[in-house]
Amino acid sequence: MVDQQMIDAPKTRELSLCKPTPFNGEWFKSKKFLQECILYMGINKDVYDTESKRIAFILSFMQEGNAVGILTYRLTGNFQKAFKPEEEDIDALDKLKMLRQKNLTAEQLVTKFKLLVGEAGMSNNSDTANKLLIEMFKAALNLALVQKIIMSEKKPTKIEEWYDKAMIFDRSYRLAMAIKGPSQSNAQFIPRAAPRKDPFAMDVDVMTTEERTSLMKKGACSDANNQDILP
Repeated sequence: MVDQQMIDAPKTRELSLCKPTPFNGEWFKSKKFLQECILYMGINKDVYDTESKRIAFILSFMQEGNAVGILTYRLTGNFQKAFKPEEEDIDALDKLKMLRQKNLTAEQLVTKFKLLVGEAGMSNNSDTANKLLIEMFKAALNLALVQKIIMSEKKPTKIEEWYDKAMIFDRSYRLAMAIKGPSQSNAQFIPRAAPRKDPFAMDVDVMTTEERTSLMKKGACSDANNQDILP
């Protein structure tokens, strides 16, 4: 009797409201897509009451390549990371936008940059994502290093190539500076006191030619007068 009641029990009806927009593989749309999936499955929580059902639902709105990525999450036990709180992603993305090299070595910057990229849930599996990561990395690098990379013989087109070039040029620059030593501009300036000047001395250098000639004539006249006075 109980079994018959369970068989005859009506199935939970699925409310087909606000179904997710199919995901096209662009990473910057992944957050919105997952939010739409969570919202839809939340409305129909009695229908999608197991992880397997939720995965199947998400896969139905994804292309084959993306489906493989989600299955990887599932098999490695990290599926829930795809649904981590939005605040964590936003915080990591904000930190990524504000990241600047300053006194960091390129290796230190690359390490921090990669860490924040992972925390923000970003990847470089598409041309669009790759270009965006490059622009963000350029903003983080010191301007002189960016110009050096752009002017290099083979301009990098992949974010990994940008990482490598930045570290190579940065190491070369720091090695050259270490060999060269501190520049003259950084040498300590020791002020020297000017020699004291006699306030009663006549500054001949500032006199004009006419003034010096006039004084010389006056001196000659004075000598002549003195000779007339002498017996």
